Amino acid sequence: MSSDPDALVAAFKASGQFDKLRKELLASAQNSEECDDFKRRIGEIVKKRLQGNAIDPRPETLHKDLLQEVARFPVVERFALSTPMLSENSFKDNLRESLTRILNEEREKSSSAAATQPPHPDSAAPPPPPA
Repeated sequence: MSSDPDALVAAFKASGQFDKLRKELLASAQNSEECDDFKRRIGEIVKKRLQGNAIDPRPETLHKDLLQEVARFPVVERFALSTPMLSENSFKDNLRESLTRILNEEREKSSSAAATQPPHPDSAAPPPPPA
């Protein structure tokens, strides 16, 4: 595997580490002191928007409009930055270790596959050693 970011992400997801990390982050965020404030703030934004009658109440557009309204405020970013797990060095170290392991495994697979492939039929055989 090359160091292509998309391939690295795909391998990270395939390893199961992405799902495990996602679950740990969600649990950490939900159990943080900031979670109630985050929920309250989102509720305020949505309530204000709905009370203003400036929103299309049809189900096909309501969700999209509310997400756009929430996106106008840095509420999600602040909450993510306040999640303790994201700022812990052990989290960063474990993530780096997982990604490095995946890269190394893929490089080993690539190099062993290249070493075991027979030579191409059109390639010339090396000349015999001089007598």
